[in-house]
Amino acid sequence: MARAAAAYYQQHDATPEVPIIRGIEASEVVDRILAMRRQEESDAYQVADYLSSSLPMASPSREDELDLEFEIDIDPACRSKMAEWFYQLVDFCRVDRDNVATAMSYLDRFLSLAHSGNCSARRCVGDRQEYQLAAMTCLYLAVNLTETREMDPSLLVELSHGKYAKSDFVTMAEHITFGLGWRLNGPTNMGFVNHFLGLLPPQDAKTAVYEFECCRRLASARDDAALHDLCRVQAELAVSDYRLASSRPSDVAVAAARNAMEQVRPQDLPALLRSLEAMGMEPLSREVDGIRSILKSVFASNADGLRQVTSLVRLGEQETSAPEDYHQPHVTDMKCSSITNSARCVTEVTHIQNRDKLRREIGEGATP
Repeated sequence: MARAAAAYYQQHDATPEVPIIRGIEASEVVDRILAMRRQEESDAYQVADYLSSSLPMASPSREDELDLEFEIDIDPACRSKMAEWFYQLVDFCRVDRDNVATAMSYLDRFLSLAHSGNCSARRCVGDRQEYQLAAMTCLYLAVNLTETREMDPSLLVELSHGKYAKSDFVTMAEHITFGLGWRLNGPTNMGFVNHFLGLLPPQDAKTAVYEFECCRRLASARDDAALHDLCRVQAELAVSDYRLASSRPSDVAVAAARNAMEQVRPQDLPALLRSLEAMGMEPLSREVDGIRSILKSVFASNADGLRQVTSLVRLGEQETSAPEDYHQPHVTDMKCSSITNSARCVTEVTHIQNRDKLRREIGEGATP
């Protein structure tokens, strides 16, 4: 498992450091969580069920007043395919995968405006080509607003096989940013997860006995990496699932953390739940339990399709105890759970498949 993780980090051009919030006071972590909670609860970050035809539709503006009614031409499958394609694209461009969560947040919130009379949003809901243009523009905005390197719109033009011009992306970007009121820096599932895990006490010698200090640190880092990876897999699956589009990111993060900590560091789960309750959250609520069930179901269906990739599973089951390898990040003296192995396999195999598929698509100039 650890070797597969090392290969994963190399392919993502990243160090094997887990981005859990560390090295700052617990009070600051709590303040950040509370600030993100206030942000997600504001009206600007709410997502409506924009694929439901039962929602009331406000009268459109004059430019679209002839189209008082419109048919919804997209469905949850369209959204899921677009999110999966986004992950392929960010992997190919070597940017943070959390940009996909940000982009899908833009898209969901923007399309939610369709039922309040926003003409551009209405066209996107009623036309798949407009929807695809809006979705690609959302990823373009997310990457350019959060990354240090810019995504050139010519890449999107190439991927669309000339279906859209640069001016189309510029115009759509204006519609989206103005429609969202420039609220473009909302919290994500993984943003909450990283802060939640930052509340966990660092593992020390009380949890296990190791002859060398380096072995203790490696064991702690291994557990942190396994816990973080298991949370990330669930968070990314949640981004692709329309059933969770209107769920608060904090609830998704709590559900993912609870599922993961039942497999990794279960002894610290009660302390985390108490910390969340002290901040006014409800980690044991019915909503969180419902999200947990969805995540477990989606995770199992994705993991089952990859269990035949036995080479990666065997990597997770191997044990290495050679003293000369103590400095290597893959050193471990105990087996990890099968569900953690599955999480690593899902992440690793999906990345390999996505990378090869996207390279073929760029050569063909195709889009989903």
